[in-house]
This record gives sequence, structure tokens and C-alpha cells, in this order.
Amino acid sequence: MTAKYISSKDNLKVRALKALVEDARERRAQKLAVLEGHHLVQAARQANVKIRQTFIAESVFEGAEFLAWRQTDHEVFVVSDAIFRSLSALSQGVSILQVFEQPAEVTAPLSQQNDHHSNTKIMSLYLEAIQDPGNLGTLLRTAAAAGCGTVYLSQHCADVWSPKVLRAAMGAHFSIAITSDVDFAALANTWPGMVLGTSLQTRRSLYAMPLNEPALWCFGNEGAGLSEPTLDAIVNHARGSLVFIPQSAAVESLNVAAAAAVCLFEQRRQVMLQQ
Repeated sequence: MTAKYISSKDNLKVRALKALVEDARERRAQKLAVLEGHHLVQAARQANVKIRQTFIAESVFEGAEFLAWRQTDHEVFVVSDAIFRSLSALSQGVSILQVFEQPAEVTAPLSQQNDHHSNTKIMSLYLEAIQDPGNLGTLLRTAAAAGCGTVYLSQHCADVWSPKVLRAAMGAHFSIAITSDVDFAALANTWPGMVLGTSLQTRRSLYAMPLNEPALWCFGNEGAGLSEPTLDAIVNHARGSLVFIPQSAAVESLNVAAAAAVCLFEQRRQVMLQQ
């Protein structure tokens, strides 16, 4: 499809794109989201993500790196630089935006669907009320790097498909399965493996915990941590346990993304030792 030029900020395509960039309700309603920048575009291409539209800044469209977008199977628009700057959620350095279809969400615990002997599928993540987009994106990136199969999000998390979360995750959205608005009690009731959370009130060290079986790791809000109902559900689960991360007394607690990284990579380390 030949590229079309847009020079008006009132163009319907521009207005629709701006709504997707800025409005979570619009993204949810249409099941669409927006990629910003070459790294995410390449990650989406490698994952065979369904692209609906590509928008390229006028000043770079003649460059060799954009030749591939001049003839493609979806709509391509060349946008004046002034309009393009108003569309991107990032301050600078972005010259390409893509509208894509959000992947279908997982409906069943992934641990029931995968080979339990594979360290790349042995971990899953439940995130409760993570509100900072940077934290959420970093958690997704950490989960993908550690080898998690899926990430479950509670209500009141930041929009997982927002441009800021996508940017912080650096392509992780396309290598893990994600599902939103999860009822933790229902998830825990059907979870066949370990259900684990962190707490400063327990005496069981992370490093004293055998972690060579499938586990659902649970992490909570940046300020409040896991809610009492979630903590109770973990403790009351047949294979539930709370652990603490040994640390210096100089600080009260770790950032949630840092805590998740410590726990997930400790499990990955233990599993790899068994192979």
C-alpha cells in the first residue's frame, strides 16, 4: 500500500492515533495500542504482531531505513514533523509509530498448559495494583528475562498497553502472555503449583526456599505491598508460602521491580542447577 501524506492535525487518522496514545479507555475499547520507536517496531515484527497502521515523520521518510514501509500490507502515513512531535508520548528521538492489535489474553493458568520441566515455563507472575507505568514495564521486562510464561494483572494496575509501559518493557509484551483484571482468589484456587509472595513479617528466607517446581510469584503495590486478602490467600493455599529477601537494615524495603528480579532469578538459578 502506497504511503499517504498527512499535513493537518485535524485529520481523522491523526485524531484516532492521538486518542490511542493518550486514552486507556480507547485502547481497551478497540483492543489496539501504539508502538513508539525502532526498537519496539523491530520487536513486534520479530513476534509477528499484527500491525494496522504505520506513521512516519516526514523528515526521515526518504531514508534507507524506511524503504520497507513504502510498500506493505497495511496503511502507511507520512506525517509532518510538527504533527508527529505532538503525537509521540516520548520527548524526542522517535520517528515511527505503529498501531497494532493487542494479543489475545490468557484465560487459564499457564502452568497447566506447559512442560513443568522447562525452566522457561516454570514461573508465572501476579501483579497487584502496580500503578507506576515505569515499574510495570520493568516488571514485564524482568519477567521475560527470567523466563516467565505469563503475567497476571489485578484491577487498578497501570494500563499495560500504554506507550510508557510498552517503552519500559522494551518488547517484553511480545514474549510473554499477559492477562488483566484478574481475580486473585479465583486464580489461586485453581493454581496447581506453588504460590509465593514476599513479606517483611515472615522469617523464611528466599534463599532457604526450594524453588525447583512451578510457581506463581505475587508482588503488590509500590507503597502498600500485597493486600491482606491476597496475603491470606497465599498463606491458605495448599502450596502457598511467604518469604523475605535478606537485605541491609539501611533501607526498609526494595523497589517492587527489584524485589521481583531477586526472586525470579533465584528460582531460575535453582532450576538451572537441577538440569
